[in-house]
Order: sequence, then structure tokens, then C-alpha cells
Amino acid sequence: MEDEIVNFDSEGKIDEYGEVLAEKFPDSKQEIKEIMNEIKKIIDYMDVLYGIDNPLFIDYMKDKKYLFKTLLPWFIKYQKNMKKIKKLNVPVQEFLKNFTQNQKLIDMITQLFFKNTPTFFALSYFGSYLDYYYPRGGTYTFPNEMEKYTLENGGEILNNTEISEIVPNEGVLITVKGDKYFFKEMIWAADLKTFYNIINTNGIEKKKILDNYRKKKELVDNKSANESVLTLFIYADKEKEYFEKITNPHLFYTPTIKGTGDIDLEEYFNTLTNKNNLNAEETKVNLFEKLVKYLENTTYEISDIKDIEPFTFTRTNNMDDWLIIENIDEVKE
Repeated sequence: MEDEIVNFDSEGKIDEYGEVLAEKFPDSKQEIKEIMNEIKKIIDYMDVLYGIDNPLFIDYMKDKKYLFKTLLPWFIKYQKNMKKIKKLNVPVQEFLKNFTQNQKLIDMITQLFFKNTPTFFALSYFGSYLDYYYPRGGTYTFPNEMEKYTLENGGEILNNTEISEIVPNEGVLITVKGDKYFFKEMIWAADLKTFYNIINTNGIEKKKILDNYRKKKELVDNKSANESVLTLFIYADKEKEYFEKITNPHLFYTPTIKGTGDIDLEEYFNTLTNKNNLNAEETKVNLFEKLVKYLENTTYEISDIKDIEPFTFTRTNNMDDWLIIENIDEVKE
């Protein structure tokens, strides 16, 4: 936060985090203290959920010791705490207004989350953060290794293949080119709205299955995608050790405490997409100004610092000390 860094390597650092907030917002010290206490309580609630290994992966019927000494005592705590957790299923921004009306303070605590993130998740994150592990090389390692494993074990991957129709009754997928692929079991890991819109229900006679399909289709039909994540890869002519002194592999950086709470981008996006808008160009200019302000005040998640092979590049029409490009290979010499 600005020039202050709190290294969350234990839950005890919540107090240190509160001290940094109090330094930035001296008129809200008591409110910050109350919020930090609330964070600790919510972490305790959620610890119950995360407190044991997932029972789905344990044969507890054979392990009677686990059943009676771990699972059953946990279940009692679980029931007790779930009542408290359900009360926290409200947007965290709104929840914190019960403690403070300082919008900038609320922004500092919450703007690293998506809009309307439930309170039980957002405020317990200060504890669950310690349990996060990332693969070497970043999360892109997962799909890359899955692809490698699939191909090495006789699997086939069809890239750039769009599915236009699913016929569950026949166990077949049909592509936009008309190719057919038959299946016994299918895992759909893409867009749910597309999934329900391309299902062909012909031949499905069971009313219960059809009713369940229609309910789920109706549920997703009026939903829109959540906020996107802007991912930026930065190449810098500094040694890796330079950044290791001021950051770590999972850092949230907020350059200013001005916050983004008073920046309403949605209004401009709605106006811009309105076909009856007679001032589209003016709206674009205003939106761009708001976006610049938003990017100046928002919170950034920094990760995966690594050395790369040095290279020289051909400078284009960018500024003297930096350039912006979609693919760095385009300017490498």
C-alpha cells in the first residue's frame, strides 16, 4: 500500500496490517481496530471449513478413528459456524459500511476482490492466503502440463474446434464444421450459457431430466459474465534481485490510497453500448479519462518474477524508455 509492505506470513500480521491502515487513515483508527477484530472472527469461522482433509477423499468407513475423533467433532463445529457464515453472505463493501463510512478505507481493504464478493470469503482471505500454493512458472503450468500428459498417454487434443450441438440422448458432439464425436461421458469446462443453449433434447423422454435442464438453462440465460482480469506481462532491464527486495511471488500493490469507490465505469459502458447515444465520441473520451484514473488508483496483483534471456529490440513509435506491444517477439532483433 503506497510505500508500505506487510508480508502476510502468519495470521499475526493482521495487526501489522491494521497498523499500516491506521497510519494511512489516522481519523479512522477505532474503526480499523473493529474491522481487524471482525476479520479475525471470520477467519476463525472459516477455519472450521478448512480445518480437516476433505472427507470425500478419505474412506472414513474403514477408518473408524478418523470418523469418531475427527469427522464427527468437526461436523458439530461445522453446523454451529455455518449459521454465522450464512449471515456473512453479503457484499463485503456493504458489510464494512457497518463499521465505517470512510469509502477510501473500504476501498483499500476490498478493491483487490471482484465487485460484490461475499464477506465470508473476502475477509477470511487474510487467513486462507497463507494456504495458497502456486506451481513454478505460474498457473499457465497447469494447462501446459495437462496437455503434455494427455499427449504422452495417447490422448488427442483438438484446438480451435467449436462445438455447435450436443445430443445427450445419442452421446454425440457436433462441431460447426459438421464433424461428430461420440462419447460415453463428457466433462464440459467451458461457458455454461453456451452449454445449455446448444443441447439438443430430442429423444429425452424423462420429464425429471427435462425439467431439470429447463430450470438450469433459465438460471444461466439471464446471467452475464463477471469482471475480467487484465493480465500484463512486464519486461524490465533490472536484475531479479532488485524486485525480490520490494515484492514477493504473490503481492497486492496499491499505488495510492485514493481508492476506486467513486469511479463508476459501468455508467459509461452502458452509455457507450446504447445505440441511441448521440454523443458516442464524447462518451469514449470521458470513459478513457475514467479508465486512466481507475488504473492509477486500483490494486494490482504481482506474481511470477523470473529471469529471462537478455535481448535487444527495435523501438517503434513508443516512448523513449518503454514500449507497449502485444507480442514481444515482434520487436526482438
